Amino acid sequence: MSGINVTECLKTFRTVVDKGSFSAAGKEINISAAWVAKSITRLEEHLGTTLVIRSTRKLKLTDAGLECYQSAGRIIDEMMFLENRMRDKSDEVSGRIRLSVPNILAINKIGPIIHQFQGLHPKIQLEITVSDHFVDPINDGIDLVLRITSNLEDSELISRRVSSVKRILCASPKYISRRGHIRKVDDLAHHTCLIYNQLHAQTFWHVSEENKIKAVTFNSPIRINSSYLIKSMLLEGAGVAFLPELVIEEELTRGEIIQVTTAVDASPMQLFIIRPSTKHVPARIRAFTDHLVKKLGSVTHLAQE
Repeated sequence: MSGINVTECLKTFRTVVDKGSFSAAGKEINISAAWVAKSITRLEEHLGTTLVIRSTRKLKLTDAGLECYQSAGRIIDEMMFLENRMRDKSDEVSGRIRLSVPNILAINKIGPIIHQFQGLHPKIQLEITVSDHFVDPINDGIDLVLRITSNLEDSELISRRVSSVKRILCASPKYISRRGHIRKVDDLAHHTCLIYNQLHAQTFWHVSEENKIKAVTFNSPIRINSSYLIKSMLLEGAGVAFLPELVIEEELTRGEIIQVTTAVDASPMQLFIIRPSTKHVPARIRAFTDHLVKKLGSVTHLAQE
C-alpha cells in the first residue's frame, strides 16, 4: 500500500494500546477517533495482518498486535534517531529549546548568557520557565533544567555538573551593631537565623571552622523559600543567614552585608544541567549546554572544578 507514513502509524498504534481506546488516543495526539481508527486500519493493511480486535467495550491485541507493539518503540526511536542525525548534518543550530531556571540565576545571571547565545544562533527559539520547584523534564516537557542543590537524587535523567556554589554566613552591620559580633559559629545559638526552606525543613548548617566540620543548629523564628527575601530581611537587620555569595555580591561590595565568621561551607551546593535521557541529543541542545557550562562556570562566585 502506497502513501502510508509507517512511523506515524506506529506512533498512533502505540498510543491506542497505551490509552486503551481510539477516542482516548485521539485526545492524546489531538486528532479525531475516526482518524485514529483509519490510521490503524492502514497500518494493518500495510502489514497484512490484524493488530487489534475491535469490540463495543474494549480493544484487544492479537498476537501480531502484541509483537508489533513491543517492536514499535524501538523502530520509532531508530527512525527518530536517523531523522535527527540527518538534520544535524547541517552546522546550523536552530529550533526550540525549553529551559527551566531557578530564581537565583534568573534575577541577575542568566539573561546576558541567553542573549549572547541567541546572538550566536539567531534561529533558536527559547521558552524559559523560572521556578524553584522540582521540575520533571520528561513530564513537564522541558529540554534542559538548571538546578542548584546540595543533593541531586539518582534518576534516569542525565545530569552535568557545572560548578560549586559558595555560601557564606552573613548579616548586616545594623544587626551586628545591635546584637554583637559573631566570633565562632557556636555563637549562632544566641542569634536570630533566617533559614532558607524550599523543599524540606532545614535543621542545621554544615560549616567548616578551624578544619573541623560542624552541624550548626540555630534559633529560627522564620523560614523562607526565597533567597532574595532573606537578603531583604538581612538588609533590615533581621538576623543572620547562610546564603549563596552570588545572591549578595553587590551588597557585599557596598558593605551593606558582611561575612560574619571565617567559617566556610562544608557541603557546597552544586549547579547542574539536567536533561532527559535520550539516544540522540539534538545539535541545539548540545550547543546550548556547552554554552551554559562555559559561561555559568565563570560567573563570579561560582567555583568551577
